[in-house]
Amino acid sequence: MSGPELLFAALQPSNLLLFLFVIGLVLSIWYRRAGLVLLGIGTALYTVLGFLPTGRIMMAPLEAQFDFAGVTEAPDGIIVLGGYLAPSRSATQHHVVFNENASRFTEGAALAVRFPDAKIILTDGAEIDGGPSGAELAAAKMRELGIDPARMIVESRSRSTYENALFSHDLVEPKPGERYILVTSDAHMPRAIATFAQLGWPGLVAWPVAGLDDGGALWQKVGGPAATNLKLVDDATREYMALLLYRILGRTDALLPGKELLSK
Repeated sequence: MSGPELLFAALQPSNLLLFLFVIGLVLSIWYRRAGLVLLGIGTALYTVLGFLPTGRIMMAPLEAQFDFAGVTEAPDGIIVLGGYLAPSRSATQHHVVFNENASRFTEGAALAVRFPDAKIILTDGAEIDGGPSGAELAAAKMRELGIDPARMIVESRSRSTYENALFSHDLVEPKPGERYILVTSDAHMPRAIATFAQLGWPGLVAWPVAGLDDGGALWQKVGGPAATNLKLVDDATREYMALLLYRILGRTDALLPGKELLSK
């Protein structure tokens, strides 16, 4: 696990809540009042983050940056960002195992069928050194679906959005005037588009998938499994932290990139 990944894991709200409860319990042995105060704060935060639609509220600005506009003109390529497979489980179980981001793959495959002359750029590295890469497994599954492997460009080294953009750019060598559909999750799209644009990818078309909006009101989302709600808070926090890190490192030119990048 990389340094940033370790940082994200340590600072995600669900882990911080656990630390708060543990510290409160230990502290209450010697300093009862202080320990009870921390436990009370932890309980209040758990209620707000686990039973209210806090995660959805946090995700909303990320998902609102790029609307789904569709596309009618055939693109030169379709970039499908990884994160939708479990490579190690796939190798163990001898079939491709998808996760909750599977619509990145299914939409990418559908676009590949719709635009039969477009290149398909699959970019996703391995979970562990020496293990199968997500891109290689995705390419195998697309071949099973009847998509011509000659159209596929498989980038299997990347382990971050920045590396997705960089390594794929080296393989594809996109030219001015070309158009590329970028397929990734709604909440990830701002960072992905900004990173690809910063590295010189021309004519990007956002194809956001796996959004949370189901047309229902927020009050209808109160309650539900606390673990699910906490995961949404963790995912949103991680994405905001990644956006901040990418901005600090100069990998993007805005803290919350928007659709203005599509005109570059």
